[in-house]
Amino acid sequence: MEKTTTSSKPLSRSEINKIIAVATGVKEAKIKEIFKYLNTLLLNELVSRSVCILPENLGKLRITIRNARIQKDMKTGEMKHIPPKPLVRYSPSKTIKETAAKVRWKYAD
Repeated sequence: MEKTTTSSKPLSRSEINKIIAVATGVKEAKIKEIFKYLNTLLLNELVSRSVCILPENLGKLRITIRNARIQKDMKTGEMKHIPPKPLVRYSPSKTIKETAAKVRWKYAD
C-alpha cells in the first residue's frame, strides 16, 4: 500500500479513486462505478435492516431513534415538544479504535 503524504487537507474523492486505480490497475471510471454501487448497497441495507456492516473491517452503521423530549425555547421561555428523530450512528471497529489511539494530536503535550 502506498504511503500518502501528510497534509492539512484530507484526500478528495478523486484522489482516493486515483490511488486505488494505480494500486489495483483498474480504470478510474470503474473504481468510481464500484463506489457508487457500494454506496447504493449500503444505503439499501441501512434502510431495510437499520444496521449495515461496512466492508474491510471499517465498522458498523446503525439507525437509532432519538426519543421525543420537551425543551425550553431560550427566546420565548415556552416549553416546546421535540418529536423523535432518526439518527445514523457509526461504531468503529477495534482496529480503527486501536489505530486512532496511536495518533499524535497536534495539541497534545
